[in-house]
This record gives sequence, structure tokens and C-alpha cells, in this order.
Amino acid sequence: LDTAQAYGDAELVLGRCLPFEHSFKIISKLKHQHKSQFCKEDVIQWNDSFRQSLQNLALPSLDGFLVHSTLELAKPGASFLVDWLHSLKDQGLVRRIGLSIYESADLSEANLSDFDLIQLPLSLYDQRMLRDGTLDYLQGLRIDIHVRSVYLQGLLLAPSRQWPEWISEEAKAHHQKLERLSSHLGCSLLDLALQFVRSLEAVEAVVLGVCDPTQLDALLQAWAGPSLPSSLVWKEWAMPDQAILDPRSWPR
Repeated sequence: LDTAQAYGDAELVLGRCLPFEHSFKIISKLKHQHKSQFCKEDVIQWNDSFRQSLQNLALPSLDGFLVHSTLELAKPGASFLVDWLHSLKDQGLVRRIGLSIYESADLSEANLSDFDLIQLPLSLYDQRMLRDGTLDYLQGLRIDIHVRSVYLQGLLLAPSRQWPEWISEEAKAHHQKLERLSSHLGCSLLDLALQFVRSLEAVEAVVLGVCDPTQLDALLQAWAGPSLPSSLVWKEWAMPDQAILDPRSWPR
């Protein structure tokens, strides 16, 4: 289960609702630090917030703990943060420490030998980090890879007629082509989105969200569904339009 200190009361809700004995692996994230630089005293605050996370989740330790933004690693005194993260591992409070990134360039701020896990965006339409070799590079470093935004903020699962007006006609035509493929194969857009990420051997886990039990059932059925034809060439579906691939650039 993927959560974060910045996700409202999500940690508290999970701690309250999870069974006493469960097999979920929990990954959380350090909330964004507004300070322009770090010092030794910040370790006290980080320790307090981490202990609060454990208390909220009713857990003695976490499977993973991520830095929410690599911008933290570019600040003066970032070594205090990295050393503190390693101390969590040394104490057995987390199994893996890692980073959440938006694009390959974010990795330039990090000494990757310090980290065990990278969470990154990847989808049938957004294959940037697959095409530029980032996934192969991380796998070569034996860093675990978790992918998110598999639905591209829901666009990949929505009919093209429901796409926002600001999206180019070229991008809409691309999606209409995928809709036709879905109809031809007798599968859903969800099936295609999931089969793509399942085909990537470098990926350890996929971060997926659901809003209700019906969506969860549909997700589980699609995940366990039959494989699609091996003749499918996934790389043909990559979109080159940066404006649609990075939701941070979308109009409000």
C-alpha cells in the first residue's frame, strides 16, 4: 500500500482500518520540506514525523520510505537527510529507502548508490523512461522500480470524446486508434494499460488507485485476465507530446 505523510489523514485511516495481522507491505513518503537548507537539528523533526507515521499506521516498521521530491537532495545540507534515511535502515525501521521522481533528469540530483527504490511515472502512452534507457539503467544498479500514473491521470481509460479540449487533435486521434484496437481484440482499455506494464520485467510493482469496491474488482479481474496477443508492439503506442505526458504542465 502506497501512502505519504502529505496525504491528509491517509496514514491514520490505514492504521485504523487494517486488520491486526495483515501481510500488506506499506510504503510512505517524507512530506515536502519547505526549508531552503538542512542542518543537524532537522533530524529531530524528521525523527518525530517518522515516529508519528509509524504510530498512525500502527506498525513497527515500513517496507519503504521515499523522498517525495529530488529537489530536497539539491539543497545545502542534504547529506543530513541522506544520513538520516540510512539511519532508519540501520535501526530496522525501514527495509528500503528511495525516491519519487517525475522524469529522468530528476535522478541527476541523487547519488543512486544511497537508494534501493525508485517510484516513477510510466504508461502505455508515457514511455519516456523506457525509451531513454532509465529503466535498464536502474535495473543494472539493482534498484527496485515501482511505476505510477499507469492510466495517465485517467486519460488512458477515458473515451476520446471525453478528453479535454486543450488536448491536440493528433493526440485524440492516437487514442481513438487505441480504442479501435481495444474493440478489435475484445478487451478494455484497462486491459491494455495493465498488460503493458506487466510486460516490463524491470518493474517490481505497479501503483494503482481505486475509488470503490467495483473498481477494485474490475482491476483484479483485468490483472488476472488472459494475456493479449504477443504480436502487439507496445512501443508503437508511445506519445511524443510532452504537453500531455507531464500532468504538471496541464492547464488548471
